[in-house]
Amino acid sequence: MEKIKFLEECYGGGKYKYRYFEITEEEAQVWIEGDYQYRLKHAPESQRANIQRRTCQEIQDEENRKFRNDYDRHSEHLVYGLTIKDKDGNEVDFLDMVPDPSPTPDELYRIEEERQESQAKVDTFLNTLTETQRRRVLMLEEGMSIAEIARAEGAAFNSIKESIESIKKKYQKFFN
Repeated sequence: MEKIKFLEECYGGGKYKYRYFEITEEEAQVWIEGDYQYRLKHAPESQRANIQRRTCQEIQDEENRKFRNDYDRHSEHLVYGLTIKDKDGNEVDFLDMVPDPSPTPDELYRIEEERQESQAKVDTFLNTLTETQRRRVLMLEEGMSIAEIARAEGAAFNSIKESIESIKKKYQKFFN
């Protein structure tokens, strides 16, 4: 078992409440590897050689630091009242001037309708394919190469390639 210290709550004046939780070695390894793979994937190519695996506590410390910084920024706003003067000379809370970036209920409804329509069209297209073609599309979707699909299905590379090309033509015809 490994003990991890995490920030539970922030109080004014730089006082923080921490709590400990325990994870198994297997959970720790999954966490460490997941963090490593994520940072490796998102690092610039020139930096990837420098990426090292971190301990669970190092990973959690970064999250704790972000949480403290967010709290400190927010509490500073509350203490100092970041106000500005509007064009009429009235003092206005700065945050009241920042538009809410979240979509309105109408926008959310429209987005969901568009997503459902798009999914329905994709489902309709997939239903035009044979079972073999659907299986191969899923393998492509999972990131398999044509050679890997050929090996998995015990088929010739050219046969799989022609099948994929046929699917692409169907796709172009269906969506254009």
